[in-house]
Amino acid sequence: MKHRHEKRTEYIKELLSEFIHRESNGSSLITVTRFEMSNKEDVGDFYISVLPETQENAVMDFITRNLTPMRKFVMEHIPAGHIPFLTPHIDNAEKLRRKIDSLN
Repeated sequence: MKHRHEKRTEYIKELLSEFIHRESNGSSLITVTRFEMSNKEDVGDFYISVLPETQENAVMDFITRNLTPMRKFVMEHIPAGHIPFLTPHIDNAEKLRRKIDSLN
């Protein structure tokens, strides 16, 4: 079952990335850096990085407005089962990594 969970997690991450790429206006680079799903697969947190960072609030507004269509898009591509409740987050770990890289 663990392998199935990992495959499903990775596939949902790819679908989220595809939806964001299709629906965003292209004014910023939005990357889904990771997707974490509970063991029961009822809750899914996805983390994004945004460049330029000044667009983070606008991107989060866009993502929040589009959570329902995003969930429907994922549902259309998942063959069976339910889709987790999706919660977006800015990936602060990725921001920290970029800051460390810039210091080197």
